[in-house]
Amino acid sequence: MKRTGSGWLLVLLAVPACSLSTADLAGQAPKSRAQRLELQAQKYEREAEDAEAEAAQWARRAENAATDAGTVNEKVMTAIRKRPVLDWVQAGGRFKRLLKDPAPSQASEVAGAAVAPYVKAELSYTKSQLDYTKAASAWKAEASATEQAMRKLQGYADQYRMSGSSSEAALYAREAETLAKRAEDARTTADKYSTVADRITKAIPTIKKMEGMAAARARWAEQPFPQLQPQELVTVTVAPPLAS
Repeated sequence: MKRTGSGWLLVLLAVPACSLSTADLAGQAPKSRAQRLELQAQKYEREAEDAEAEAAQWARRAENAATDAGTVNEKVMTAIRKRPVLDWVQAGGRFKRLLKDPAPSQASEVAGAAVAPYVKAELSYTKSQLDYTKAASAWKAEASATEQAMRKLQGYADQYRMSGSSSEAALYAREAETLAKRAEDARTTADKYSTVADRITKAIPTIKKMEGMAAARARWAEQPFPQLQPQELVTVTVAPPLAS
């Protein structure tokens, strides 16, 4: 019976895909959509089997790793119990908190602001004390030089008096008396400046004491419970535990 080309195509499409063996599919290139789908399905099935086998292998590895981790964890906990590691960790945490605690630095800043007026007053008093001390020294030097000049003039007056020149002697004597009065005034001024300088010198320690009191009050208001300063933390440095 003679068939047309379209009739043969219908016969081929009517053949079920399951009737084609794997060997037939592998030995020939897929010529129809059914053959291509069959090959693709077989490929997916093989990949699924491989993935399942690989997953089972990784599951066994994970189980073994979990068992090993449990053993290692038990060993670690045993070693920790043999050593004071927990105390060491707690001490390390406390050391870190003390090191990073901002309270001491903040208290220091507040204390610095509180003592600033007293520091300014102390500097001013110190400068005044130096000025009065220098002035007293200068007046003392002036008094000493004037007294030396006065003694020379008094000597000249004595010489003229002994030689019978009473008028010249009286002249030098008056000049000597003037210098003596000037020297006395200079020494009085020097003593007055020295007294003021001494009073300022005695007042400076009081100002310093007030500085300390103001700093203590400000620091206490900012940090009522004092803690170690960063430079003092070396006294609580953590040492690692030793095996017993």
